[in-house]
Amino acid sequence: MKIIFIDHEFHRKTRSSAFFRELLERFFEVQTCYVDPESDDAPPLPAADPQRDVVVIWQMDYLAPIFIAMGCRVVVIPMYDGSSTLPDIHWLWSTQARFVNFSRRLHATISRIGAESLLVKYFIEPRPGMAQRSFAKLNVLLWQRQPQHGINLGMVERLLGSQIARLHVHDCPDDRTMDSARWLERSIDSYQLRKSVWFKEPADYGALLQEHNVYIAPRLSEGIGMGFIEAMANGMLVIAADSATHDEYISNWVNGILINPANVGHASVLERAKQIAHMGWKTCEIGHDRWLRSINGIVKFIGNTPLPTLGGTLSRDALAHGLVDSYRAGIPSYTSFLMNNVSAMQAIVAPSAMAKIRILANGAVAPKLVSRRTDHRHDAVSDLRDNYPWLDQNRYSAANASDSRYLSTQGVRVDEGCAWVLGDGVSFCFSIDSRMGATSSLQIGFRSPGGSQAVRYLIILNGHTLGEGELTDLHSTTTHAIRPGMLANENILRIQALGPVSRDARGVRNAWGLTSLEFV
Repeated sequence: MKIIFIDHEFHRKTRSSAFFRELLERFFEVQTCYVDPESDDAPPLPAADPQRDVVVIWQMDYLAPIFIAMGCRVVVIPMYDGSSTLPDIHWLWSTQARFVNFSRRLHATISRIGAESLLVKYFIEPRPGMAQRSFAKLNVLLWQRQPQHGINLGMVERLLGSQIARLHVHDCPDDRTMDSARWLERSIDSYQLRKSVWFKEPADYGALLQEHNVYIAPRLSEGIGMGFIEAMANGMLVIAADSATHDEYISNWVNGILINPANVGHASVLERAKQIAHMGWKTCEIGHDRWLRSINGIVKFIGNTPLPTLGGTLSRDALAHGLVDSYRAGIPSYTSFLMNNVSAMQAIVAPSAMAKIRILANGAVAPKLVSRRTDHRHDAVSDLRDNYPWLDQNRYSAANASDSRYLSTQGVRVDEGCAWVLGDGVSFCFSIDSRMGATSSLQIGFRSPGGSQAVRYLIILNGHTLGEGELTDLHSTTTHAIRPGMLANENILRIQALGPVSRDARGVRNAWGLTSLEFV
């Protein structure tokens, strides 16, 4: 069997995917094809024999439908840092592929929409002799990859202060055009500061890991996190942002330290640094053994990938150009392309997925509102003023007559402090300042029609499924988590009934209702 390994052009240099490609080479014939998403050229479509070849796509999951449409068996390996904010319809397009996930969160998202996903966890073999590093003083290594996100020299000084004996800043931002000088100004003179720009040899970076005992994870989130995993394997104390995949490896103050880079205060770590770093090394020792034992299962999962079932006609070239061009134009354009090509998707998407896709597509169309009145109290924020009314105090209440301006006009009757939904669902259109970042959940107050039949519902926010459930009690409140990136300045929230709703003797649907929505 041959594996056609589709990889990002940048990884030809960084080799961050090399460990997985080399794993595949132990069991399969592997042909590697690098893709540059920024290139104006169409992505390469290597010749594949669907009966004996499997296309493995590393990170660039938006390419999966192209190869599914070619009749290929497809395995996608998405990365949390690149794909966690993509809407559900992105994954639904590729439900006939299989997924290998290095992030628990992505695994849960993709499994929930009905695709096959295998959750794996990679560990580097711990370096011998590094189980008990010396922590008489803190020698800190910081790679400033994204200093604009708060992980920079100033943050390290606020966090560790006078505990720092030596600090090395590897000043090599992901954005090569960035002038990082303003993030290199120190405010403490008690430690030795060294800087580097780029390493001529990989061994130069390895030497830095040996010379330092504290590692600052350089990004807010990771796809896997090769850098901080390698640091743990070298017996270093790892300090990382409290997000995936850091928090899927690190238990706070047990085998590493998790922080909020945007709100860092002083932390006394010197006394516990040795113990925590040792637990990080042990985590790698145990985890690496489990990784080795998981390899046969990974190989079997990939090798047994089934052929997709295709139906209808589809222009594969048009699909390829449309996906690539819209993705390169940004997530809104990409999502619009997916929503506007639902009919074409029937050729490559399983019927069970198409049902959810139609709900998503219907919920993404802005309904006619009772009022498009702009809240002029927000005129100062001119860049955020829009067609949807501002959501006062982040809350909707059916008891307030003026709040009807957020509701779609079709199939809704507001009465007795409840918005009664007479049809299949209801849409809420509203504006909110998404830059505030304080909202983490949505609370919904429901009214049930009563009777023996429960009402099943699906909640969709800007194309992201927040959850689903059943209405059984006459009055109920549900809470649903909102991940970063789900809320925008303009928002469409769709609450959709799943399956039939009971009808009375005249055939009229028994209404179900909502009393409140609150973002908290």
